[in-house]
Amino acid sequence: MAIIIKGGTIIDGSGNEPIKGDVLIEGDKIVAVVESIGTTEGKLFDACGFVVCPGFIDIHSHTDFTLYKNPLCESKLRQGVTTEVVGNCGFSPAPVNWSYFEELVDFLTNTTYIKEDEKLFWHWKSQKEYLEFAFSKGVAVNIASLVGHGTLRISVGGAGNAPLKASQLEHLLEILEREIDLGAKGLSLGLQYEPGKFADKKELYAIGSLLASRSALLSVHMRDEGDWVEENVKEMIELSFKTGVNLQISHLKAEGKNNWGKSERLIQIIDVAKRKRKCSIDYDVYPYKAFGSSLMDLLPSWAKEGGFSKLFKLLNDETASKAILKEMNTIYSGKKDWSDYRITFVAGPNKFYEGQSIEEIARMKKCTPEESILDLIRENRGAIKMVVFGMCDSDVERLLSYKEAIIASDGRAVAPKGELGEGKIHPRYYGTFPRVLGHYVRDRGLFTLEEAVKKMTYLPAKKVGLEKRGLLREGYFADIVVFDPTEIRDLATFQNPHVFAKGIKAVFVNGEEVLIEGEYTLNRPGRMV
Repeated sequence: MAIIIKGGTIIDGSGNEPIKGDVLIEGDKIVAVVESIGTTEGKLFDACGFVVCPGFIDIHSHTDFTLYKNPLCESKLRQGVTTEVVGNCGFSPAPVNWSYFEELVDFLTNTTYIKEDEKLFWHWKSQKEYLEFAFSKGVAVNIASLVGHGTLRISVGGAGNAPLKASQLEHLLEILEREIDLGAKGLSLGLQYEPGKFADKKELYAIGSLLASRSALLSVHMRDEGDWVEENVKEMIELSFKTGVNLQISHLKAEGKNNWGKSERLIQIIDVAKRKRKCSIDYDVYPYKAFGSSLMDLLPSWAKEGGFSKLFKLLNDETASKAILKEMNTIYSGKKDWSDYRITFVAGPNKFYEGQSIEEIARMKKCTPEESILDLIRENRGAIKMVVFGMCDSDVERLLSYKEAIIASDGRAVAPKGELGEGKIHPRYYGTFPRVLGHYVRDRGLFTLEEAVKKMTYLPAKKVGLEKRGLLREGYFADIVVFDPTEIRDLATFQNPHVFAKGIKAVFVNGEEVLIEGEYTLNRPGRMV
């Protein structure tokens, strides 16, 4: 049966002016976007007073690590997300090489906690094989996937702290090409993390050249987003320029008070590279002044070389532990406001620390902040996450406002109940897209509604190469969101994050209703795209 979304304000994703009209869906496609459908028979959805637009595409997602647990993808669906691009920051569940399985598990602890029973089936040989497992009972949204460089690097040589040997690099490129043949949209780099940070120029340029030859995407979590952010952006521009690769800078930011204000210069550098050097380089950004990461990031790099097993031996050795602490004191003394560092998730015995700052925890423990960090990592085997209030409002607004900025969450699909409702997680998991539409568009007037929708639909679809998605056009897949522009807003906060956004009235994925007036239909029409 046809579906008619009638009488809405249609924002088609192109950035063009809105029109009043109807959208006709037949099967999984849009067959008409017109002022009036007339008397065509079909199931009617009254969109009068609401905006009708393409479903939002989250170009930077980590939902691959919750997908098999949460196929309804509630926290994303309630934001209007219909497609997610997973496998970011160098992390992906596959490919798995059993010879280095424990090293892979250690590596993935930086982004997800893998329980002992989950390790028994964590053996996928490719991202496609993993997604087929996750999709076995259906998924509510579409999933496009990158393969993580860190995962791939471990599969060919473990978590080593050196550039790859020639034979290892050749093997990595062979696996990457196979992943693209199987449907991966490209590769993501996590250059801040071990072992990705040990990739040399030869390795990066070989990867970039291969991806360019296959018209595939390179997504990059840069080496540094603070003191050296400008130099790192320039490094990425050179990589794109010299290899021709289609490159996406992940979650661009100016981290740390001494770097506030750098966003203007970063945008200028990127814009010049795009216009004058014709680089295919873009960035995504989330609408918050706090970023999320692992507490492990606060340790000296040398302590993490060789994987977690080695690290925990160091942490439990008095001499080595003192050496780690001494270096942390040197690095951080007088340079960190530890009240800005807040624990969000603890997989181990100290869950009562969730929501507390490192400053507060150090006070409770009667030790220094650096000592408390080592204690927490030691006691919880590294499975501990944090948010850091490291950016300023003006930089966030400037980065969001750039005409070709892409909105992304850098979060995963979760839900308020059960295992995925645990922790004081970053509110971006629930609020990213409504926050832009409500706070930054309606309340702040930062840019127009049609510009915001373009940043969430057409621009990411074009960047990733998602055919027939990202626009409301005849012949396109019917991924559609209906929302109330006067009501839409995020409700999740850092202290109370597990709260759905408000204002999303309906979500259609591949022509099927998945959310109507706040009620799940339990349909799971999502596809691997």
